[in-house]
Amino acid sequence: RTYPFLCGLFTIHAKWYYYAFVALVESQAYYLIFVAFRYTSFTFVYVSDALAIPSAMIFTKLIMKRGYLWMHLIGGAICVAGIVMNTVGDMTLQDGLEHAASFEHIRGDLYAVLGAVLLGLDDVLSEILVTNFGGVREMLFMKGLFGALISILQICFFEIDNVRDLFGSNYGAPCDMSRRMVLFFTHIAFRALDVWGEMQFLLVSEAALLNLMLLT
Repeated sequence: RTYPFLCGLFTIHAKWYYYAFVALVESQAYYLIFVAFRYTSFTFVYVSDALAIPSAMIFTKLIMKRGYLWMHLIGGAICVAGIVMNTVGDMTLQDGLEHAASFEHIRGDLYAVLGAVLLGLDDVLSEILVTNFGGVREMLFMKGLFGALISILQICFFEIDNVRDLFGSNYGAPCDMSRRMVLFFTHIAFRALDVWGEMQFLLVSEAALLNLMLLT
């Protein structure tokens, strides 16, 4: 079954708001992770990404009714144990964040954890859409379109000052404008390749294994 999109200019194999929801989940996951860097340690954010593994397993079980062996559950439990141990250590770790109050530090930890959980959900929903509906190309187009729209709106409301700093003449900044632009567009290019590779993987495999390969 197909559905018209953009006044019939395109036909898609799932309702447009399915793709919009998946794009919203992914954009908020990465937004929370990037915001977490302002408040908590790089180590905690990096290790917290491992929570995407049990998150993907849980959402796969709930949504797709897929079963797992005990060895899979033990692996997920090890990931959670690592997060707990890292959180305890993070309470006393300054890691160059003397400017952040303890409450802000904890808030950064929560952002990182929630972002990782949403990453697991995003991969599960993406797997469903890629394998059961429109395939990789349709997923990339729809997710990219709605993701860009959501991100632009969010930037306008919450990050406009940071955008001005990025594209403005910020004297005393660690790097000049040309280097900032190179880093900015390089990040976009590699993120696009990353998403393409993930969608290709989900077409033949599953979300939990994707996160295991990316994060372990």
